[in-house]
Amino acid sequence: MKSYTDAYGLEKYRVAVSAGTNNPADFTYISGPTPLNADTSWTRKSFSLAAFNDQEVYLAIQCVSDTAFIFMIDDLAV
Repeated sequence: MKSYTDAYGLEKYRVAVSAGTNNPADFTYISGPTPLNADTSWTRKSFSLAAFNDQEVYLAIQCVSDTAFIFMIDDLAV
């Protein structure tokens, strides 16, 4: 994860998973109750999916920044 710049504030995001449908109401945030900040340098983040072993799931990374600039994600692995 990375914020391109902090001139407008750091990018904020949440990570969610759904074992049901891709309906936004079915998602549970696994990144915690408060949005996370993306630093201005590349930072590796990991989130446990152990609670969903042997299940097909939908994953979501939700950018929730307000008036920030660019949120970047690279090398996503599941």
